[in-house]
Amino acid sequence: MFPGSISSHSLNQLILPTVDWMSQLQIISGNWPSSLGDSLNRDVLVHWCHGATGVIPLMLSAHKITDAILKSGQKTAGAYKSNGFYNRLMYQSSKRDLCMPPLIFEWYNECYLGAAHGFAGILTTLLKVYRLFPGSISSHSLNQLVLPTVDWMSQLQLSNGNWSPSLGDSESHDILVHWCHGATGVIPLMLSAYKVGYNILVNDLIIVK
Repeated sequence: MFPGSISSHSLNQLILPTVDWMSQLQIISGNWPSSLGDSLNRDVLVHWCHGATGVIPLMLSAHKITDAILKSGQKTAGAYKSNGFYNRLMYQSSKRDLCMPPLIFEWYNECYLGAAHGFAGILTTLLKVYRLFPGSISSHSLNQLVLPTVDWMSQLQLSNGNWSPSLGDSESHDILVHWCHGATGVIPLMLSAYKVGYNILVNDLIIVK
C-alpha cells in the first residue's frame, strides 16, 4: 500500500524469514498454536485472535510480497541492461562473458552476492516461499526468472570454490568466507534449489567441488 516504506533489505532479511518461520509452526490439524511453546493438546482456538484464522491473511500476503520482489528484480535488470551498467561491472571480471540474469538486485548501489544483503539471501527466500506456499510464485516465474538467476549465481563461483562479495569484484578481492559474504551463504541457496528439483546444479557445485 505504501511502496518504499519498508526497505528491500528489511523485507528479505527480517519479514519474509519470519513469515517462513511462522509457516513451520503449523500443527497437524492445520491450525496454529495460540502461543509459542503450546502443546498439541491446547489446539482448541480457531479465532482471528488465536489460531489459523488470524494467520491465513499473513500467508496470503506472501503472494503480493514475492510478486513485488520479482518485479523489482526485473526492473533493475532492465535498467542495468539499457544503461550498460552490467557490462561495465563485469568488464574487469574473469566472468565478463557471462550473460546477464533475468533478475538483478542491488543494495546501496552495490550488487551484493551473499546471503545478508544480496542475491543468495533473496533467491533462497523466494525458493522457500515457492515450496512452502504453493501458488505464491508461478511455475513460469520460477523457471524463467528465479532458477535462471540461481544458475547465473552458480557460474559466478571462483576457481577456489568461493564467491566474491559483490558483482564485478576481481578475484583478488576473494577474502570473505562468511554467511553474509561468500560461499557460506550461497550453500543454503543451492540446497533450496535442490529441494525444488534443480539437482543437476547442486550436484555439480557441492558434491563434486
